[in-house]
Amino acid sequence: MPPEACINEAEERAKKEEEDRKKKEEEERIEREKKLEEEVRLQNELKSKQEEEHREQVKVEFEATKQFLEESKVHGFLFSSVKGGRNGVPLLVGAIMSNSSHGVADVHFKSLSYRSAYLENFTRTHSKTGLIENRLTKELFDSEAECLESLYTNHQELLESLYPALGGHQDADLVRNHILQSHDVGVARLPLKDVTWICQLGEDLTPTSSLTVIVQGHKADGSLACFVVAVCLGGPASAEPNQIKIAVSEQPGGFFG
Repeated sequence: MPPEACINEAEERAKKEEEDRKKKEEEERIEREKKLEEEVRLQNELKSKQEEEHREQVKVEFEATKQFLEESKVHGFLFSSVKGGRNGVPLLVGAIMSNSSHGVADVHFKSLSYRSAYLENFTRTHSKTGLIENRLTKELFDSEAECLESLYTNHQELLESLYPALGGHQDADLVRNHILQSHDVGVARLPLKDVTWICQLGEDLTPTSSLTVIVQGHKADGSLACFVVAVCLGGPASAEPNQIKIAVSEQPGGFFG
């Protein structure tokens, strides 16, 4: 066999091996892409399923909450100023409601905040007396907190109609409402089937002054019970400054027991 023939045969064999290698690599690449596409498809299906399950869960919870609120009886509303905000003037508002079928009473709290300049539309310092004037009713008050409470009371029907849909804590809600921002603080759930007596102690929530709400009623077994809901504000030295916290304790046998 001529040397040229051996060279040509070796070149052909190398060429064939290179083609086989490239073909194998291409097949492996196609297989990897198919596996990746399948993984992406399965992930998308799982994500869609989880999103659908989440929507259904939210829907069920919303309907349950709606039914709970429709069956609940509102016993009163709470109000307090909060001395701790930097960028805005915060308020604390709440509602006390009971649901006899569930045997519970809920104390809801929301934190509302607004810019200081916004308040000037409704209150001002009286030029002659130095008292705080409610510009809507022309009444005079010793403190800003008392004046704010009068505003809240005079517009209670409006707040009642908006509560508990007064707002949320999502950024989208805050963008839509540039004046009044609403944040859920929390709910204190008490094992009372009915509420017979409520009392709010304090009207200014500060790092050194807490707000106390006393709720008395009957449990499912008919026994009298009283609960003290304490609302505290973390100060600058606290690990969580300006954070509103809620604590609940029971007073056995009623507040006057």
